[in-house]
Amino acid sequence: MHIEGEPIIAQCYLQKGADNTNVCFLSQQKLFVKQFNRMHSFPLESILTIEFKHKLLLFPLIIGGILSPLSLIALFNEILNIWLMMGAFVGGLLILYYGVEGSNTMTIVTSIKEFDFFLRTPSKNLKAFISFVLKYGKRGIPIAYFLLVTEQEWSQAQHAGSLHLQEPRELLEDATTEQGMITLRLEPLNTGIAVNYIYSKDGTLIPSVQGIVPLAGLQEFSS
Repeated sequence: MHIEGEPIIAQCYLQKGADNTNVCFLSQQKLFVKQFNRMHSFPLESILTIEFKHKLLLFPLIIGGILSPLSLIALFNEILNIWLMMGAFVGGLLILYYGVEGSNTMTIVTSIKEFDFFLRTPSKNLKAFISFVLKYGKRGIPIAYFLLVTEQEWSQAQHAGSLHLQEPRELLEDATTEQGMITLRLEPLNTGIAVNYIYSKDGTLIPSVQGIVPLAGLQEFSS
């Protein structure tokens, strides 16, 4: 898949799965955010950080703040129909409440300004994806994980030219060693397969990999 001529290396839906009108894409140079079928692009070098916030809605605050007092003044001075002004006053209060209630946002902070994308509730998958984007966006820091395999699996992989994982295998952010196991350093961008996030037994979201992993993205780690 390509966007603006750039190959996409990772993607994540903004709200629910298979909603292709609201999705984020990551290429080697840019972050693309597609919301309500409208595409926005951000060069990675211009992104300072990406935050999840809860913000007040300015436009409803302004409309409600104007409508409620004006309708109340008109009501007390009997300028217009009393029921119409009562309805306008209540409507203004509801709009004002909506603005105060606010909404969750994914805020992309650049060197120029902040860009808000309003969301119902940021999912754990989206937060994990943004963490991946920020890590990738730091120039000079390669994205790498560590993977534990058995000696037999590593021997078969070297013979076949690729590592075959039938089930999701957890990826570790820090190198570790276990007796009888081989620690491999894995660079996802060189494997041609996606890093997926799955729930562990304690309910936390962890990176994992599954399928055929080319040896080009694997390196035996020795402490």
